[in-house]
Amino acid sequence: MTAPARAPIRLDEWRSQHRAGNPHKILKDAELEEFVNDALSSMSFDAIHRACVERFGAARAPSKSSIHRYWCEFFRPARPEQHRRKRSRKPRAPVVNLGGLDAKGKNQS
Repeated sequence: MTAPARAPIRLDEWRSQHRAGNPHKILKDAELEEFVNDALSSMSFDAIHRACVERFGAARAPSKSSIHRYWCEFFRPARPEQHRRKRSRKPRAPVVNLGGLDAKGKNQS
């Protein structure tokens, strides 16, 4: 699961790719990225977070949700397109005038 080593991404590079928001904290730190990439194959997101806090300190460590978003963007297996099924509507019965009664059974007078 190890990705090729690369230089940390800078904000101007991120913007030049027309990407919204800020780059992942993991992408900004090459040493952290290498550690997380290696750990993703054998550890849970929570365990990776705890190991990062221990190894890099709380300021550099990404959160569990940040690790999950990183995994979703770069490592999650591609899923086939999920099409939303349209609900089939049953045809409604035609409204029939029942001798002076409306559809709710009340007199129309």
